Amino acid sequence: MIYGSATGLVGGGSQMWRQGRAGVLETPEHGDEFGAALTAGDFDHDGFDDLAIGVPSESLPGASLAGVVQVLYGSVTGLSATNNQLWSQDSPGIAENAQGGEWFGYALASGDFDKDGFDDLAIGVPNEHSGSEPGLGAVHVLYGSSSRLTATRSQFWDQAAPGVQGAGVNERFGSALATGDFNGDGRSDLAIGAPTYEVGSGGACGGVNVLYGAATGLSATGNQLWTENSSGIAEQCDGPDRFGLTLAAADFNGDARDDLAIGAPWEDLQATGSGSEGAVHVIFGSPNRLTATASQYWTQDSPSMPDTAETGDNFGSSLGAGDFNGDGRADLVIGVPEEKLGALTKAGIAHVLYGSANGPGTAGNQLWSQDSAGILGTAQSDDAFGTSLGH
Repeated sequence: MIYGSATGLVGGGSQMWRQGRAGVLETPEHGDEFGAALTAGDFDHDGFDDLAIGVPSESLPGASLAGVVQVLYGSVTGLSATNNQLWSQDSPGIAENAQGGEWFGYALASGDFDKDGFDDLAIGVPNEHSGSEPGLGAVHVLYGSSSRLTATRSQFWDQAAPGVQGAGVNERFGSALATGDFNGDGRSDLAIGAPTYEVGSGGACGGVNVLYGAATGLSATGNQLWTENSSGIAEQCDGPDRFGLTLAAADFNGDARDDLAIGAPWEDLQATGSGSEGAVHVIFGSPNRLTATASQYWTQDSPSMPDTAETGDNFGSSLGAGDFNGDGRADLVIGVPEEKLGALTKAGIAHVLYGSANGPGTAGNQLWSQDSAGILGTAQSDDAFGTSLGH
């Protein structure tokens, strides 16, 4: 953990957190993947952000690779192990039981779903089992309180939950999570990626479910299921596009409602079907939930985009957002970690599309790599620059 200051990030006071550190619950084991997912939120509403840490390959008694989530709470001196928490599907009050290979904590997102002033935590479990059927996926929600995150009122969501659209098999529901206020009601809403969701005869193209916040927390009322076959969405489901494998929520057009970027990194742009060039869809918030009106479809072959789409680029493998130029609109970052630079295979790049009244656009867009002027380091094969993005 590196802390900010008036002069930017500084090394003084930095911290390294791991299992086995004094006060931190659990002990480190080979392959735990501590830190595979992170999200910050003020879960106890004390004015200090807290950090949830995914450990999706943590093994529990009788359940190898079941996964856990650890929560460190903020203080005047930064993150502290005091009163830290460890959550799993075996924690009291959590629905279901831990089973091997479920990957609890694979994806994390925080937001205030019930607008009570305490941030809440959504936890993706993309390999959640249902009986003997693996890979259906699920999402748990823990609600914030003055006494930290609590399982009181906790929720368990999957596509078989009452009122939720899209029940199927092997969907990997919960592989990606993003929170945003898509309808502008002051409550956070939750977008959930199910990148292997079966769409008719098109195969495992992927889908995104959206649950909207309410006074009692997330609700199935008015929930949405988006796929490449949804009305107004460019392209059609034509194979394992992995629509919903990555997500980013932010207000790209400055209308005070968050919008949603959806990665489809296996999208095939070639008639030959050799594909995986990748694509990104953007749908926009409105008073009546997310809408495909004026939706966008981006690839490296879009007009005025630098570079061109090539087989195996996987454009959209990661997404990030932030207001980089201070104009009040969020900008979109798109990772292309498999991009080839000259003779360097899988060196990786990242595109930046700047927000405008119409959403992300190519005006002033940028392409970054480790060979860009002013960037430390030099591009090499297999660097996979752009694998992970944040804001």
